[in-house]
Amino acid sequence: MKILITGSTGFIGGALVKRLVKEGHTLHLLVRSTAKAAELNLPGVSIFEGDVTDAASVRRAMQGCTHVFHLAAYAKPVADDPGVFFDVNVTGTRNILEAALSGGLHRVVFTSTAGTFGVTGMEDDAVEQSPRPEHFDTEYARTKKLAEDLCYDYRSRGLDVVIVYPSRVYGPGLMSESNAVTKILRLFDKGRWRIIPGNGQTLGNYVYVEDVAEGHVLAMFQGKSGGDYILGGENVSFNDFFDVMKQVSGKNRMLVRIPYPLLWVAAFIMNNFGKLFGTSSPITPGWVKRYLQHRRLSSRKAVEELGYSITPLHEGFSRTLDWIRQQEKPLRNGGSEYYALITGASSGIGRAFAIEWAKRRKKLLLVSLPGTGLPELAAEISETYGVKCAFLEIDLLEPNAHDVILEFTKTEGIQVNVLINNAGVGFNDRFTEMPAEKISNMLMLNVMTTTHLTSIFLPDFLKLPEAYILNVGSMGAFAPLPGKCVYAASKAYIMYLTKGLRAELKGSTVRVSATFPAGVPTNSYVRKRIDNGGFFAKGLAVSAAKVARSGIDGLLGGKAVIFPGKRIMAFFLASSIVPQGIVLYLTGRALRRVPDNGN
Repeated sequence: MKILITGSTGFIGGALVKRLVKEGHTLHLLVRSTAKAAELNLPGVSIFEGDVTDAASVRRAMQGCTHVFHLAAYAKPVADDPGVFFDVNVTGTRNILEAALSGGLHRVVFTSTAGTFGVTGMEDDAVEQSPRPEHFDTEYARTKKLAEDLCYDYRSRGLDVVIVYPSRVYGPGLMSESNAVTKILRLFDKGRWRIIPGNGQTLGNYVYVEDVAEGHVLAMFQGKSGGDYILGGENVSFNDFFDVMKQVSGKNRMLVRIPYPLLWVAAFIMNNFGKLFGTSSPITPGWVKRYLQHRRLSSRKAVEELGYSITPLHEGFSRTLDWIRQQEKPLRNGGSEYYALITGASSGIGRAFAIEWAKRRKKLLLVSLPGTGLPELAAEISETYGVKCAFLEIDLLEPNAHDVILEFTKTEGIQVNVLINNAGVGFNDRFTEMPAEKISNMLMLNVMTTTHLTSIFLPDFLKLPEAYILNVGSMGAFAPLPGKCVYAASKAYIMYLTKGLRAELKGSTVRVSATFPAGVPTNSYVRKRIDNGGFFAKGLAVSAAKVARSGIDGLLGGKAVIFPGKRIMAFFLASSIVPQGIVLYLTGRALRRVPDNGN
């Protein structure tokens, strides 16, 4: 039996693939990126690159299959193009159903969402036959209901389609939009989650991911023809939800209840902030509304007809927290045999990164120019912190310097799983007066070196259990800087490279982040420049140690964009709201040139 699975690189899909592989099934996986599916290249698995919105690629992947699990969906809270919800969730489903019908497949299991059911009371459960609302608060729920309607239509045309409705899923696996509960558990354990939504009495349904994967398999092989099954867990209030977190974590943290109006306003601001900057908002007003409505569910039908079983919330949270802590243990303990590679490591921010990683017991490979004290720094770090500290003196402006670095790691047997692209340079001058050599050096170090090193280490990173890339940008990425326009443009490149690469690698074991400091007083020249910049420049200045500390914390915490200080974040926000002319005037004044001695 050959089974096609869409959405296999997602949270539920990944768990389902591993479950079916254990049972010895032959699987076809339709994926948009083979890089993201690297860890699913398992025995009996064939990977097909394509997209559910492309009917031809669907037919290719479905060739020879008899059954289909269709999980692929666009589940983010928002999209730059709202039409993507319809394209993926509705058109993609139509392509799957049409190919299955024309190919004579035995059964399709379509993964919808319990979000298509309506609001319940405090004691009433939604069941499969419950009436559906006429209007939905989110595009995700609306388009998933449209996809359900397509399933009903194809049932009438003779295709056996079983629909399953997972509730709020949590557990070990990909930290995606579909795994928000696990993200909250992780933040709570770290002391970074301090709120309870509303009055805490709102009821929701929470289900362990392995139960959902098992429910899919049962629906495929045990479900009735044309059956519908809610795959849920326990119904609990937010108060009980966080009480269980306290119990399993052993941390009785104080939590503050946030009234609905404040949550709505915060979501509104974040949503519009995301639209301004082209970033994804973690939540929208519609999602806030949904999560503060009672949404009880009953999985009784799945239990009785399929033999579906539910993992108690306490047990599920306990397993999940054990997994979270195990996943983070390697880096907390120094990354076992792996090294962090830091460019521009001999001074300034690079040196601060080296010291901060050493404090966390991480082995180091430091890269910097010859004659900058790198051997002495490596020896000092090794002696002070008791960690292995290798070094390579090389001019990154040399052709193929990145190849030399990679070859050095191979020759020395150094396994790298953290890349800190820190090396860079920023010269001040009017564009028409800046020497061509300085322009070339800026672009080479800030743009090409970062790009080449990332490109050359990434293939090996994708084979590792976990790997991290941190690019060091600048506040200049967010606004044009008269008198420093090439530098600002090069750092804007870093921002877009990071965001694009992060999106491409979603679902893989590689995390990509960027940190954006303002002035960092690492030498007398920079200090003089900050002092001459007046209140604006001084107010945004931050220490190298803080940049390193916040950068590593943000990288390990999965942040895309890291601001080493609230004032820098405020500038980021203000630069999108304040008219561009004012921003140019302020930055131009702050960057009035002092004699340019180097960086």
